[in-house]
Amino acid sequence: MILLVGFLPVKALTTADIMIYTPGPLSILSSPIDISASITSGADNLVRISLIDQSRKLLARKLIRLDPEQIAASQLSTQLVFEIPTERTEALLTLATQDAYYRPLSLRAIPLALNSMDEVVVEAQSFNEPWLVIETPQPISTHRGGMLTVNGKITPITTKPVFFELITDSGGLIGSKQLVASTAGEEVSFKITMTYGFINTTRDVRLVIRQTIDPFGVDVALDSIPIFLAP
Repeated sequence: MILLVGFLPVKALTTADIMIYTPGPLSILSSPIDISASITSGADNLVRISLIDQSRKLLARKLIRLDPEQIAASQLSTQLVFEIPTERTEALLTLATQDAYYRPLSLRAIPLALNSMDEVVVEAQSFNEPWLVIETPQPISTHRGGMLTVNGKITPITTKPVFFELITDSGGLIGSKQLVASTAGEEVSFKITMTYGFINTTRDVRLVIRQTIDPFGVDVALDSIPIFLAP
């Protein structure tokens, strides 16, 4: 089961948020795809747009630079041209941003049906509550002792596990945890404790929370929180 709502960002806890307005999930589209979204960019002011099929073959890609002077979220409107070898293909459209250390900052993905004919059925996007609310840790907070407690609420988008990862400024993964998601669309409270690898100095770390989607096997939603880990 896939939840077709809840593609909003984390509540006020991320430095880069993505909200896709169009197309909505399961839309039937021909080339080009009209895309509209609200995006707060990362340090490089770039949004990365990609389109893949179920075998993860890249069908289209686009890199867009947003206005670096824009303090609030930028309103993005663009088109993505694609070609498919068959009349119809299931695909996944992804918008993503990165931070200054090339770590994932925010990501949203929408499952679509592509066709090489002129058939177009644009489904509406449904916006409910955010899929993820993190109560602790707070952004830019410092934590010590080799353990980090993450507390909040989540509404899983799929039934795949939710991954919690600690990524350093050099790209190293120093801690990870999984949360079982048995029912898509059902909000649950959680409290997990993550252990992280030995460090001998304060490190700039990003707590990344993400969930994947079948049959693509890639992320459908990702949000992150910047924190510091100390010995």
